[in-house]
Amino acid sequence: MVSAARAAGWSTGRAKRTFLQDLDRALAGRRRRLVAVVRGAPRPREGDGLSDLLAARPLTRVLTFGSDVDPSELHASLAAEGRFDVIVVDSSSDGPALSRFSDVFFHLKSGGALFLRFPPRPRKLDLEQTAEQRWGALADFVEHLGGHPAGSDPTGRRGRPGPRGRALEDRRQLAQAVGRLVVGQQHLMVVNRRPALAKMREHEMDQVLALRSGAAGRVLTRLPEGQLKTRCVWRESSENPVGLMPATFATPPLVVREYAAVTCAPQQVAVQGTLLLPDTYRKNVGRRLLNSRTEETAERFARRIDRRRPRSLPGTYFYLDSEFPAHFGHAMTEQLSRLWAWPSAKQTYPDLKVLISRRGAGLSLASFERDLFGAAGIAEEDIVLVDAPVLVERLIAATPMFATPYYAHPGIEQVWADVGDVLVASAPDKDYPARVFCSRRTKRRRPCHNAPDVEALFASHGFTILHPEDLPFVEQARVFRDAEVVAGFAGSGLFSLVFSKTPKRVIVVSSESYTARNEYLMCSVLGHRLDVTWSQPDVDHPDAGWGREAFRSGFTFDFEREGLFLREVLQSLDSQP
Repeated sequence: MVSAARAAGWSTGRAKRTFLQDLDRALAGRRRRLVAVVRGAPRPREGDGLSDLLAARPLTRVLTFGSDVDPSELHASLAAEGRFDVIVVDSSSDGPALSRFSDVFFHLKSGGALFLRFPPRPRKLDLEQTAEQRWGALADFVEHLGGHPAGSDPTGRRGRPGPRGRALEDRRQLAQAVGRLVVGQQHLMVVNRRPALAKMREHEMDQVLALRSGAAGRVLTRLPEGQLKTRCVWRESSENPVGLMPATFATPPLVVREYAAVTCAPQQVAVQGTLLLPDTYRKNVGRRLLNSRTEETAERFARRIDRRRPRSLPGTYFYLDSEFPAHFGHAMTEQLSRLWAWPSAKQTYPDLKVLISRRGAGLSLASFERDLFGAAGIAEEDIVLVDAPVLVERLIAATPMFATPYYAHPGIEQVWADVGDVLVASAPDKDYPARVFCSRRTKRRRPCHNAPDVEALFASHGFTILHPEDLPFVEQARVFRDAEVVAGFAGSGLFSLVFSKTPKRVIVVSSESYTARNEYLMCSVLGHRLDVTWSQPDVDHPDAGWGREAFRSGFTFDFEREGLFLREVLQSLDSQP
């Protein structure tokens, strides 16, 4: 490449010769080479000729991107091609090159090399340091010049590390993946020895499908993005609002996609080649995509934890898996919200089956799943349960209409109504209470330590105390539809609110550390009036971030604090005609 560069009119001083020689060695021995170049400002006498030099090599395909390419667009473009032999980030300044490091490094094959090419006189790195010391210097360099810890997650959601912990974990993963580090005068070469899968967001997946021209799949249906303006009138007991109750929600485009050849691992992990499909992520618009059955390597990359070889599963399947299989709350919020796409998908593919995973012993549906999915028009014989990875011939997957705490699409109201109509029609005719309080028995997650006292207060105002799980699911739906006032401890026991076709009063007793906002989203769609009492938890969230222990923390209802607000609410009910 040095000779080719000279022939092209480049000046080839020592720094440039070393760069070209390292680049030559990185490409040697590879039969077909896939290379990406992210350009910076043109260099004197070179222009954009590096891509031309590389493309002149036999059996070498080169993709070139401008310096202003959006990180998400770059990620999708690289992901659409598979893994690369070499990626060159060429910059007129250190910062832009280094800030791209974690965005592109895991797009490399095992043994693939990332070149970060700097202008003359970059920050000096001591060549006498050990490899470990040099990597530490490089990691600090990347973090400092990138302006933030690579892949940081300010929310620290789902018990994962907060900003500092996530940055340290990302650095550890990156350090483990570095197989070789070469420090040149004007470039760094970093070899990847541990490839990862590229996480795909919804819009990035559409870009990938377009770039692959139908080979990977296609978009079957697209509903435009929009906005939900809350119909909920709500009040809180706290003088300082706990928050996460916006007046409007931005709803993303809803897309039904058809994929070819997808490996589906238990607990909602969907992989196509080197991609983690967006359908892997229940919080699909979160600041960082996370799934408990993947190992995080960087903000845009992860690896499967379950790496068993998949068995082939011919045919076409509708993806209805869950990260938390057979869990009532997750079925009611996440799985139900994807069923808007089932009728049209079944019409397109009459032999369509539903794919759901199980963990542990036994491949069977829970009784509430039979009722819920049956009410949505899915015959039990059309449901395929798996407890190990499968390679699906064709997979149909839909963007969820409901993703707490981010959005709810207005169309989910019709889904809830249709499913509720079928459930309620199957419930026996009898007297159902006008006022219900849904209690909780669990002592592991969010227990109210003085729950009997709270129940007694509601009972004194004419509420029937019940545990919804004691009722057949069809009766649960009927209870919530017929009730005039629904109250209870925050959580899945209240989720049958979705089957209420007319606005009603809803009272929620919750802990300040319980950050889920399912009830508010449901009330926003359906127009319920919501009153929330906030109690102090046993464990608070950390000052910077979010903690699983706090989210699951127990609490004690304070009758002198939030109790004043609750008694006012209950008395207002009694004063109504």
